[in-house]
Amino acid sequence: MKSITYTKEFYIAIAHLFYSFSMIDKKMTIQEKKEIVWAIKEEWATNEYGFDSEELIYETMRTLIKDKISAENAFENFKAFFLANETFFSKEVNYELLEACHKISDAENGKNKSELILLAQLHKLFQKITK
Repeated sequence: MKSITYTKEFYIAIAHLFYSFSMIDKKMTIQEKKEIVWAIKEEWATNEYGFDSEELIYETMRTLIKDKISAENAFENFKAFFLANETFFSKEVNYELLEACHKISDAENGKNKSELILLAQLHKLFQKITK
């Protein structure tokens, strides 16, 4: 992951992705928030690129919540960024994102139908690239 300089837009896209999984059932639970915080601290928190990616992700998610953006729209925003910027998404990055989304989906009583559908859409999207 170190050979690519990630942009603010990359981390904003990640915020949209995590938000979409936490809000697909119209509410973000405390357990889902904890999984998001864990994922960000574990894999996505850095000051390496001249900005605080962790705070950028949190601020983006707060804005999505305040603006009442639908989970579907947030996922479409991630998808559009992904398709336009596939070089950011190596197998390793995709694996880490999938792992985080599975954990967010499992956080509250396991995966529901909406979360399973969204996971299937994410898997299909990631299969478009073969890195």
